[in-house]
Amino acid sequence: MSLKDIKTIFFDLDNTLFDHMRAEQTTLKLLLDSRPELFARVNRADFLQTYDKNNTMLWRRMAKGEVSPAELRVLRFKMTFEALNLTPVDYAIFSAKYLEIYLEQTFIVANAVEMLDYLKPKYSLGILSNGFPNVQESKLSRLNMQSYFAYKIYSEDVGVAKPYPGIFSEAANKSRSKPFETIYIGDSYENDIVGAKNFGWQAIFFNPKKTSGNNSLADFEISDLIELNSLF
Repeated sequence: MSLKDIKTIFFDLDNTLFDHMRAEQTTLKLLLDSRPELFARVNRADFLQTYDKNNTMLWRRMAKGEVSPAELRVLRFKMTFEALNLTPVDYAIFSAKYLEIYLEQTFIVANAVEMLDYLKPKYSLGILSNGFPNVQESKLSRLNMQSYFAYKIYSEDVGVAKPYPGIFSEAANKSRSKPFETIYIGDSYENDIVGAKNFGWQAIFFNPKKTSGNNSLADFEISDLIELNSLF
């Protein structure tokens, strides 16, 4: 595929530019350490695994409109506590504490800044994310990345999440870029690559773990963001 016509580059944020996985794991460990009376008898790995399973399932349901963002924030902890027979807590307060700690984490994916510095003078850049708008905006601010992006599209604002076409349509309208002028870069094959390709964009699969599988829809695949400097 040729990149000569590309004018606009949209990025996923979590696990593409911001190391969400590391931030989430760090936050959960700190949260568990802060409440030893609750978690003394539970295996930490079991808690993290159960939380991840519930959280992933709820994000998929939210993308389909089956649960609201507010419900997701609470249910991912309520379901985890119940599955592990832990003493119930005020899950709204527990969730708020999680978010407070999470937003203190500033883990940037390797070479993200160098890559953005290279691309910004040449292209219009945007964020296209399923994350909560206030959380994502806080991340960008803490990471000093706000100034890189001309467009920021969040599923909660649009009412449609990736991989569904409505959110890509909103991004296209905001950027005023035609499909052949637009490319999307993300780490989720299902949400980012399939979603972008179904809308008619080109797509680059960011696959830092080099996981194998059917990644055939991606126009390009990279394992390090610095590879983008050679592509563009």
